[in-house]
Amino acid sequence: TAKYSAAYWADQAASSVANFDEKYYGNYASDAAAEDAHEAAGKTVAVGDLYYNTTINAVKYCKVAPSGTGAPVGTWGEIVAVDTSNFATNGFAIAMSIAL
Repeated sequence: TAKYSAAYWADQAASSVANFDEKYYGNYASDAAAEDAHEAAGKTVAVGDLYYNTTINAVKYCKVAPSGTGAPVGTWGEIVAVDTSNFATNGFAIAMSIAL
């Protein structure tokens, strides 16, 4: 295994933050506001990008990117939490894992 300097790892960490910043926009009230702010920062909206919608209190993701700066808003979907209350109980899950 290779050994790297602290400067190398600092660069790697900075790169990770920059990559995350490209994908997660922060908090905005609408799809259009999120896209406008991202484009104003010189970045391109891409499929898979995320932002927190403060109007509906949910994380949204880009399903279809807009076709360019000033173009109509892309298609955004809401990430919905899954209700797991009806999933198998612990006893059932253990029994199934043993059976498998």
